[in-house]
Amino acid sequence: MKQIIIIGGGPAGIAAAQNLSKGLSDEEVTITLIEKRTFFFHALGSLRAMVDASFIPKILIPYDNIFQGLTNVHLKFATVNSISYDTQTVNFTAQEFERSMSYDYLILATGSSYPAPIKPADTVNNTLTDVENALKQTNQDIESAERILIIGGGAVGIEMAGEIKSFYPNKKVMLLDSHDELLSNNNVPKLRGPVKKALTKMGVELLLGQRLKMDGERLTGHEFETKTFETEKGMTIESDARIICAGMKPNTDLMDDPECLVNKTNGTFIKVTETMEVAKYKNVFVLGDASDHPTPKLAYWALMQGAHLAKGIIANIRKGTPFVPYSPPSAEALFLPLGPKGGKSQLPMGSGIIVGNFLTKKFKSKDLITGMFWKMLNVKMP
Repeated sequence: MKQIIIIGGGPAGIAAAQNLSKGLSDEEVTITLIEKRTFFFHALGSLRAMVDASFIPKILIPYDNIFQGLTNVHLKFATVNSISYDTQTVNFTAQEFERSMSYDYLILATGSSYPAPIKPADTVNNTLTDVENALKQTNQDIESAERILIIGGGAVGIEMAGEIKSFYPNKKVMLLDSHDELLSNNNVPKLRGPVKKALTKMGVELLLGQRLKMDGERLTGHEFETKTFETEKGMTIESDARIICAGMKPNTDLMDDPECLVNKTNGTFIKVTETMEVAKYKNVFVLGDASDHPTPKLAYWALMQGAHLAKGIIANIRKGTPFVPYSPPSAEALFLPLGPKGGKSQLPMGSGIIVGNFLTKKFKSKDLITGMFWKMLNVKMP
């Protein structure tokens, strides 16, 4: 019997676990999903939850029925301390006891970190109540601020600006980025103009090609107090809040082999082959944000990667079939809600097709795909 360990209960890890369990029998495999939190944090909805308190319960999904009816997969709440890739052993702490498990296949789906509460603070004792309280406090802080500076002109910053302007149309919202164009790290040249036009129409002030002049270290967390800053080009900015929507950090701490890491402009990633396998270690795979695979770092593609890898492992166990490369889309799919009623998006067809409010709302804006994830985890949304 083969032992498969998956570390990380986000979209990629869940998709891999569920597809593996459905495709293999109890006699063929035992699958263990290790997750440090006792709840699924639906990060796609966190920006709305930061401005709309009624949305908070919708992004905190219980794991209670995640593997309902699947007998060969088990969820273990634990913190992984280290991995010995040579001996194929995972060392973890569960209920204050240190333990270890061996694996035949290992999947790292550890995701990434972001300034809380866009994603929960990365602490061992960060409970559901802690996360709820952090979101509620941010709600109050945003409501109290009249002039809000959003730092980061990528997808997160754009969506944050859209959410705030939708719920508080009279607030002054400024979006600052050091690049001259929005979405500079995304391969969506045709989308940039329509997004810029839509934000301007909403009343968002775009401060592109600007960087704050900092006397000390750069801002790494949100601030909610009135301050005046100057940019390196001499512009003065007064704001009551700074919301950091940049600085995604891939979670790569469980890979301590420097040969398997690669530094890029947007972080340090684990190096993988086209099949999402770590070249140096057989049957060790990395999915989603922590991987340097060229697939866009989005939840939808993480789900697709998980399903693809599961299919490959099933074939490898049963027939010894070599793993098949996972090909990223020819055009990047990017859905950018600007509040609940719509936004701008690029569909991954040809060189990319740009669509507006109707399809953006249909595919994402209305509920930020919360309903799909509650269904995926086999629980009823409140």
